[in-house]
Amino acid sequence: MRRSRILILALALAGAGGILTADTPGTLKKLPVYRRLPRPYFCHGMVAVRDYIYVIGGHGSGKRLPDVYYAKATADGMIGPWGKGPALPPGKVGFLYHTVTAGKDCIYVMGGAYKDQSGKDGVSDEVWFSRIGEDGKPGPWAKTSTLPAARKFGAGIIGNGRIYYIGGQYNREIYAAMIKPDGSLDKWEEAGKLPTNLYGMEAVCADGFLYVIGGCVLINRQSEKVFRAKIMEDGTLGKWRRTESLPAPLGLYAMAVKGREVFVFGGSDKKGLILKSTIDGDSHFTAWKKVGEMPEPAAQSYPVVRVGDNIYFGGGIITGKTNKVLRAMYSMPFVKEGKEEEKK
Repeated sequence: MRRSRILILALALAGAGGILTADTPGTLKKLPVYRRLPRPYFCHGMVAVRDYIYVIGGHGSGKRLPDVYYAKATADGMIGPWGKGPALPPGKVGFLYHTVTAGKDCIYVMGGAYKDQSGKDGVSDEVWFSRIGEDGKPGPWAKTSTLPAARKFGAGIIGNGRIYYIGGQYNREIYAAMIKPDGSLDKWEEAGKLPTNLYGMEAVCADGFLYVIGGCVLINRQSEKVFRAKIMEDGTLGKWRRTESLPAPLGLYAMAVKGREVFVFGGSDKKGLILKSTIDGDSHFTAWKKVGEMPEPAAQSYPVVRVGDNIYFGGGIITGKTNKVLRAMYSMPFVKEGKEEEKK
């Protein structure tokens, strides 16, 4: 199931605060009960703007939820109390399998699944954005340019002054739109096509390239391939080339980026691994290696965000005869490789 990462968990290297090397996740910390998610969630969007974490839409309590919550993250890996922001508006706005990404002071919700007033399921082509105030509170949602086609399960990324919507269930198209000074979007244009249909993947912008990592080709078929394409001056994409593949096919994972280091968390294989690769001086990914494990290996549909030197994640679902929807929040610091060993 899609976690609206956007990414996603979709964090551009341009906003990652400079180049830092040799980082790896440190000791996992489960946050206190009074700092868990407002309710059990999966397929929710989670993004970070400045020092604040935002939870947007998703599925919980047996129904789809348009609610928006936010909390301030602290340097010690904790968060403050959750506040409630304006809910996603009724209508065609997607709040399940939607793609959520954030810029400097705006949050964007693109596509996704919705229910109309009659209860009928639909897939949205709408795009909405909210401007974040100085106090971290999200502003009212405003509709902006719609996608050229209805989409869900796609990846979103911001790079070179544009926002990209990539793929989506059983789709190859990549769309791009310029971001205006007020945060609204110009008209979407097709920027290129993926080498194959992909969804449930993440994307990274770095060194003038767009990278797409793994993903789902079909429900029961994932890809281990990592592709990169040059971003041209007009925002279109050049030819796709392969770079270092994941160790195994993987989709529906979460991702965080710190400097030139890319971290993949969990995913469709239900092994709960944390993998790391670095974008080298030739703009290629280095070999992926295991650097940790998630607390609930079988969990899926949770997002990951980075705030400063900490990553945060929470919620998700463990599927089985009886599905278990999670509510716990966790944080994990980035530490220099070998630091913990040196202390011993």
